[in-house]
Amino acid sequence: MKKILLVAILGVCVLLTGCSGSSKTPTATQTKATTQDIGAVDPLLTQQGFVRQQLTDPALFDYVEKAGNNIPIVTSQTSNSSAQKKIGLVANFQKTQKYGLQGVATVLSAETIQVKDFSYNGGCGPVKLGLTISNNATQILASVKEISQPVSKTSFDLAIPQNLTLAQFDTIAVYCPDNEDPVSSADLSAQ
Repeated sequence: MKKILLVAILGVCVLLTGCSGSSKTPTATQTKATTQDIGAVDPLLTQQGFVRQQLTDPALFDYVEKAGNNIPIVTSQTSNSSAQKKIGLVANFQKTQKYGLQGVATVLSAETIQVKDFSYNGGCGPVKLGLTISNNATQILASVKEISQPVSKTSFDLAIPQNLTLAQFDTIAVYCPDNEDPVSSADLSAQ
C-alpha cells in the first residue's frame, strides 16, 4: 500500500510540474516579457541609435553635453611627465673595441629617436637594436632596427612602436645574434 501511495504522489508531482524542456511556448513568452520589462525601465534600450554613455554614466553624459567641443583631449603621451622629461635627452652608446660600436642617441619626440655617428665593424654578424629596461636587459620590449653589415659614422632614426611610450623603456641596446646580453647600450633614463 505504501508503494502505491508513493508512486501516486510522484505521478501527481510530475503531472503538476510538467516537463520544462518539451514546450517552446513558455520560452517565447519569457523573451517577450523580458523585452517589455527592459523597455518599461528605459525606453532608450528599445530605440535605434541610443547613446551608450548616457545609459552607463549619466553624469559623464551630462558633462559632455554641457561642455560640447570645448573638452580638452589629453593623451597618455602628453600627460606623462616622465616621458616628457626624456625628450631632448642625449645618450652615448658604450664603446666596445671588439665590435667597434659607438654612437649618440637623441630623443627627438615621443615617437622618434635619432642615432648619429653610429659605427659597427661587423664582428658578430647582424646586430639588432632593441628597446629595453636597464634592470632587465635580456628582455627586449621592441626590436627597432637591424644592421647586417659594417657601418661607419652613419645616422638613422628609430621609430618608437605605437604600443610603447618613452616612459616604458630606458635603454637602447645592441644585441649580437648569438648573445642574449647586449654588447652595448645607450642609457635614456631621465636625469
